Amino acid sequence: MSFTHRWPALTAATLSTALILTACGNGEDTNDDAASSPEPEQTAQATAPPAEGAQEEAEEDTETEPFASAELIDVAENDLGHVSFTELDEEEGPGVLVSIELWNLTPGFRAVSVHEHGLCEIQSENEWGQVGDFYSAGGHLQGEPATEDVIEGEELEEEELPENGGEQAPPDETAEEETWEGGGFSAGALAQQPPAEEDQEVPHPDRAGNFPNVLINQDGTGSIEFVTDRLSEELLLADGGRSVIVHSDPDHHGNIPSRYAPYGPDQESQATGDTGSRIACGVVSQ
Repeated sequence: MSFTHRWPALTAATLSTALILTACGNGEDTNDDAASSPEPEQTAQATAPPAEGAQEEAEEDTETEPFASAELIDVAENDLGHVSFTELDEEEGPGVLVSIELWNLTPGFRAVSVHEHGLCEIQSENEWGQVGDFYSAGGHLQGEPATEDVIEGEELEEEELPENGGEQAPPDETAEEETWEGGGFSAGALAQQPPAEEDQEVPHPDRAGNFPNVLINQDGTGSIEFVTDRLSEELLLADGGRSVIVHSDPDHHGNIPSRYAPYGPDQESQATGDTGSRIACGVVSQ
């Protein structure tokens, strides 16, 4: 009896089948890897938007930079605060954002205002010969008087002419002397401007340079931020610039109860707001 061994043939067939399956599997993996690999153009497109967004954000930061600022110092040149002015865009509304930060001051309310001259000189003389700290800054920045009861686009009605044919009568010199005689100012208080025609004088509460009072806390610091449509870059930087003054007392902004002043505030109170002396000053500059 004889036996025939067929193991080599069977083994060869099995190995051939395994090789075919392995080759098919490797082909599928290769195709999957190729399909999942992003093309160079797609990768470039995916990374482009963040770069563009970062550029826009940088442009926005540039647009919101203040156009002017003032560093506040006292008579000993101690640093007492900082004020910045930023023009708002159309979406935020017309106006100027004013940011005030104060430090090293005694607690309480303090008046802060913009004055007409960009000069901060100690023991300086104003145009009427009065001497005081930071008098060189002049009076409050007046701005444009508000027009009341007039709809935009309508013209003011012509005033009736006086009987003398329209010639303006000269000012009453006697009344002017009575108004100013003995009208002294407290030391360091804002010197009032001389009497002027009413149509050229802006009432104290409506002046462009008048700001809200700032509350100084127990730690000697205070801050406030607000928007005003009375200021503009052109107005603040015109005529050699303006100055910011910090006063020793708060501003009453023309709010004086009639029981204390039945005839209204006097000339000095109207001009100064009873803000006391000038304790700090800073020139507004770009």
